[in-house]
Amino acid sequence: RDTLRPYIAGGTVRVVMERHHDAWSPEQARQTVEAAVRSTGGEIHAILAHNSGMARGAVQGIQAAGLAEREMFIAGADADAANVNYLCQQKQSVEVLKDIRPLATQAAIVAARLAAPGGGEWPAQTVPVVLVTPDNVQKTMIDTGFHAPGELPSCNP
Repeated sequence: RDTLRPYIAGGTVRVVMERHHDAWSPEQARQTVEAAVRSTGGEIHAILAHNSGMARGAVQGIQAAGLAEREMFIAGADADAANVNYLCQQKQSVEVLKDIRPLATQAAIVAARLAAPGGGEWPAQTVPVVLVTPDNVQKTMIDTGFHAPGELPSCNP
């Protein structure tokens, strides 16, 4: 939201709906998108979802509203196989990959240091974040072993 703040303040971007969902529910995300479509008459240009499941719900909401053929930016995060297939089917624009392996490694290191005598505070840690697009699915998803080729049938040539 902070990144968008200047655009919102300047009137370039208008947030038509912002919702938090129990357990990051795809079904609730679909319902939110359908409500946003109704309240705006379909004038939605971008959907930013906090995870892949909610992005799937958003895609389903757009499809249910009959807007699947419109150009719309839909972003998710976690790079679930279903969403990466959506990228290759052009139903979704991007996925953000936060690979669990470096996240888990950093979490273990920080936990061990905090648990040690005198562990005290520990500064925030960063891990790589990768923007996944149809153009880099092979390199970011398959070549790294994050997904097997069979999990991404829509992305295989």
